[in-house]
Amino acid sequence: MSYLSSIVTGIEDYYKCKVKGEYHPNTLINGIRFLTKEDASYMHLLPNNLYIGYYENFKNYTIYGCVLYICKENETPKDKMYIQDDIDLIDLYNHMSDIMEYYNYLEQQKHTLFQSLYNGNGLNDLLKATYHHLENPIVLLDSTFTVLSMYPDTLDTEFFTSRNNRLSLDTIRIQDMKDRKIVDKIFHSVYPFIVNIPSMSCPCVIESVRIKNSVIGYIFIRCDNRQMSRDELDYIHVFTQMISIQLQKDESYQSPFRIKYETFFKDLFLNHYEKEEDIIEDLKKLEVVPKKQYVFVASGFINNDERLMATEYYCMQLSMVFKNSIHNSYRDYFISLISIDSHLSNIERYEDFLNMNHMKGAFSYMFDDLLNCKPYLDQCTNQLRHDLTHFSESAISYHEDFFLKNLFQLSNNVKELQAAIHPAIKNMYNYDIEHKTEYIKTLRTYFQNNRSASMTSKDLYIHKSTFFYRLDKMCTLFNLDLENANSLFAYEFSLRLLDVSKGK
Repeated sequence: MSYLSSIVTGIEDYYKCKVKGEYHPNTLINGIRFLTKEDASYMHLLPNNLYIGYYENFKNYTIYGCVLYICKENETPKDKMYIQDDIDLIDLYNHMSDIMEYYNYLEQQKHTLFQSLYNGNGLNDLLKATYHHLENPIVLLDSTFTVLSMYPDTLDTEFFTSRNNRLSLDTIRIQDMKDRKIVDKIFHSVYPFIVNIPSMSCPCVIESVRIKNSVIGYIFIRCDNRQMSRDELDYIHVFTQMISIQLQKDESYQSPFRIKYETFFKDLFLNHYEKEEDIIEDLKKLEVVPKKQYVFVASGFINNDERLMATEYYCMQLSMVFKNSIHNSYRDYFISLISIDSHLSNIERYEDFLNMNHMKGAFSYMFDDLLNCKPYLDQCTNQLRHDLTHFSESAISYHEDFFLKNLFQLSNNVKELQAAIHPAIKNMYNYDIEHKTEYIKTLRTYFQNNRSASMTSKDLYIHKSTFFYRLDKMCTLFNLDLENANSLFAYEFSLRLLDVSKGK
């Protein structure tokens, strides 16, 4: 059995000719037959068989079935495949039989993969079996572009960098894949595809590894030694499915530090530490180098049904995204504690991880007091909880964009917060509703543009003189004092409180 497209490609490559006419490339062929006049007299040929013959012997017959004719240059068979080259029919039959035999060999190789999976030999054995068949190096990467397994182990690693003692695809190759929309294609494709990446000297075959339709990684095959045929792409697809099954039952992601992580976070959040020096000492034992500042990151699934792997798997991926960090589950989320000197790196990589796994992430403010870190944990978890229940195109949010909402949520008396809104802003809001004006929008735009009259006028699509006229009228109507710094702060803060109180 072989795909008709594979047979056609094999003929064209071998004879340097062109197979013309109409055919369905995904037709499965079980056998090759010489077309006889007895076959032609029945009109309907056997299904899933490819018949070959000289067109001059059958041009007066009406035949329904899969036929490949050898014909003269001036002959064009209707609704059939044909070759306008002088090819010996027996030689063609033998070559097509070789193609079919190779396909049967592929089926045997697929059986070898199934046997390896059944015997529980692990990821490396699956990669090894596939490598010996494809003769090209194979790498299995997770959704953070980190190597989970590769074969051969001595693979040229010029395209990889080392992170936390693990190999990861380097930044140049990752950017190439993003620029060429290959990452998007990995996310949406369900079958292996061939791509040319500018920074690599040969084509590559890539297929996403999925569990319940969610991408948790991908197969990366560099065609260093030879190209892949259509039948081999089908084989790679089966191989990728075996990888998916193996990952679901594999326990290789179990971290020896997991219990220590859980104990550390529990002691930290329950205030079991009396001195910060003790926290720092425990962090060092967990291979975290204490820096000037710390930050919490909360990561959670948009839909809990998307959580397909064990906690250890996602924590391992997060550890590859963030240097100098530890990770554990906390309630329904994954919590990362990161120690840094000044600013976070790898934000784009973290965003890729979130998008690949259908997740969102939230960052707390940076802090330097580990003894009083619980409020910062609450910052990112409260923020993530809000993000998961409100639509946002962005996968990542920061507490600096959320702090007012958080203050509003933390308040035990919502009425007191509403009462803190400046009377002028309340009057302006009610006036807008009653008279269909846009004074609130005007003032908000003014603050958003750092009190620049020209920028505000541009954003409101009005002339600068019109803006000043409107501002003077607002001062008269609502008794605004735009010369007083405290008043200006009160107005801007009140606008924020107004938005939060209205659920914006």
